[in-house]
Amino acid sequence: MIREISIEIKGFDPVLAYEVKGQSKGPCLVVISGVHGAEYVGPRALMDFVEKIKNKGFDLKGRLLIIPVLNESGFYGGFKQVVAEDGLNLNRIFPASGDSKAHLLAKMVEEKLYPEADFLLDFHGGDINEEMEPLVFFSAYAEGNQKKMIDKVIGNLSTTYLVPSQAKNGLYSYANTLGIPSLLLERGGMGLWTYREANFVILNIFQTMKALGMISLDVKSGSPKMIKDPVYLSSPSRGVWYPLFKAGEFFKKGDELGILKDLRGNIIEKYKAAYDGVLLYQNIGLGVSEGDHLIAYGKIS
Repeated sequence: MIREISIEIKGFDPVLAYEVKGQSKGPCLVVISGVHGAEYVGPRALMDFVEKIKNKGFDLKGRLLIIPVLNESGFYGGFKQVVAEDGLNLNRIFPASGDSKAHLLAKMVEEKLYPEADFLLDFHGGDINEEMEPLVFFSAYAEGNQKKMIDKVIGNLSTTYLVPSQAKNGLYSYANTLGIPSLLLERGGMGLWTYREANFVILNIFQTMKALGMISLDVKSGSPKMIKDPVYLSSPSRGVWYPLFKAGEFFKKGDELGILKDLRGNIIEKYKAAYDGVLLYQNIGLGVSEGDHLIAYGKIS
């Protein structure tokens, strides 16, 4: 059984959500996308997933809570990373401490979604200025049963790489600090989406439900590769960015990965690989600001 829910946000339009109740008891899986406005694969996939449930359904143990688009103003306006009303990155402000739109959305997640979640999936993708390999970020600090549940799920996911993360201020990462096993899945990039990528997201949801014992369907498993020692490079200043590899390409220690220049062509910094590795994602925008992510890469363990 599926029903539509409106989750109230004081002073703003409510957030659209769906609840799916199974035929028997089991875990609650919370699935969220649209935290960042111009990352469209997740929202497209969750809208399709809801339609599949409405039209066909399946035997389910437990419950699903589905939020196709959390940041609606960013989604409709195509905003890069931020909530339109306050210009804040919703995925950098947990735990919430203010009263602007982004903080109110974060508080809603903390107060109404986290308490329901036995497991949480947060779907992202490369933004309009990002090129990205399909990735899953998971908590590097999870322990005990939380870690066991995460390990059980990530080993079955159809994605290219698994990346351990120390982050604690995002939607999924803050949930992990509270003991809720959670993952951030990245697919797509450059503000684009395809049905193929959306179908992979839907497959990831079914793979997660299968791993959690929520469904008995025959769901194929993936074989993701584990990344170790990830490196994240950011811009020290405004500049003109020239990447030299593509996401998914391999390189050798000492290879030049990109060059940052000023508008006059003067070199601000050259970025060289610290080891043999693979490029996970990168900024493909020509102009970058201070603090912008440029490159992320890692070793395949």
